[in-house]
Amino acid sequence: MRRVLQIVLVVCSAALLAGCASRLEHDGVGLDRDMGLPGEACLTVTPDGAWSGFGGPRALYHEGEHRRTYVTWVNSVGDLRIAYFDHDTGEKTTETFREEFQADDRACPALMMRSDNRLAIFYSGFQGNWLIRRTAARREDISVWGAALDVGPHMSATFGYNYAVPVQLSEENDRTYAFWRGTEYATYLRVSDDNVSWAEPERFIYEADTRPYVTVTSDGVSRIHFAMTPGLPGDKAGGSVYYARYESGTIVRADGAEIAGMDALPFAPGACDLVYDASLTGIRARTWDVADGSDGNPIIVYATFPSEEDHVYWYARWNGTEWENHELTHAGGWFASGRRGSHHVDAHLSGGIALDHSDPSIVYLSREIDGIFEIERWVTGDDGATWSVDAVTSNSRWNNVQPVVPLNRGPGGPSLLWMNGPYSNHIEFMTSLRMK
Repeated sequence: MRRVLQIVLVVCSAALLAGCASRLEHDGVGLDRDMGLPGEACLTVTPDGAWSGFGGPRALYHEGEHRRTYVTWVNSVGDLRIAYFDHDTGEKTTETFREEFQADDRACPALMMRSDNRLAIFYSGFQGNWLIRRTAARREDISVWGAALDVGPHMSATFGYNYAVPVQLSEENDRTYAFWRGTEYATYLRVSDDNVSWAEPERFIYEADTRPYVTVTSDGVSRIHFAMTPGLPGDKAGGSVYYARYESGTIVRADGAEIAGMDALPFAPGACDLVYDASLTGIRARTWDVADGSDGNPIIVYATFPSEEDHVYWYARWNGTEWENHELTHAGGWFASGRRGSHHVDAHLSGGIALDHSDPSIVYLSREIDGIFEIERWVTGDDGATWSVDAVTSNSRWNNVQPVVPLNRGPGGPSLLWMNGPYSNHIEFMTSLRMK
């Protein structure tokens, strides 16, 4: 009965969104592309889907026999879904690879394209007992999947698996690194050289009495970047932003100074580069994204919280000597519509900000404009000192949040994806996924 009711709600929501777009066009409201379209008028990836800001990648581009962007999400009844958009034919194909898994946007799967051109999917329920991996049976195909295999041993539901991130490094003979948050809120690591057998899991980032929230990205060649806070902004230990990088078997700071060898894990956030010091301002932060700059120096985007109703976005860049922090814009408050203090509502959940990893002088962000969260594209030509801004969405009826740029984005396909629609909290949402 619950599933039937939720399906009805989703269908009604999709019809409402479609009706809204149709009405806007009928009423002659200007849809000037230079000024941004209403979110409801943008191309739809799915009428029912969501993801969270941790874990991933949620979307990636791959060029092999085909040029395709692959996207994954969880829908409001807990189905895990994947789609691809073919850049040459315009075809969009969608598959469900696990039904009624967990209706929680934090259960969204993570994608990795293996060196043999077969997709691998890593997923767990929020605080799940298992981290699961499935591999596509055929190259560049999403219709048939291999068996569900565990990446890690059974873990208690009290902590469980959260926020999986798989990484494969070509310069290490395609070694795969799987990261997740697990017991005692530590970030864990498990490594495989053949995607069949795995080394024993080990704590990777850990500090007593903290729960680090870690953003992980990689160049897919030799580097893995980590941007983190010791906790959420509301936690006792939360607040400052730190950076570290894995390279050539060692954990290092931005200047290459060693933090720890892989035989001396775990390491603590406090041992890493201090990018933003909350103790100096009394204002806490949360990381959103990290990437290699065009000069090889890392870039981080994060949010600070002067108050729950005033979130501020920042762009931080290592200039070779120190971290430069540039304020971008005030972003409004939290976008979830659930009551403060209700289940799974986070007062520090900003609309979201994402780097274009193919060109991190480009930033996409969601901020509140006249009561609605809209997406903007920010571009800098001087390493973050000044910016030009274009609207991606405007005059929307529903919030546009959680922007995602496909990893290795390619020409002729989606350059940006985001959530549009009613969202109460992590487990109650009626959002569609849209793309530019």
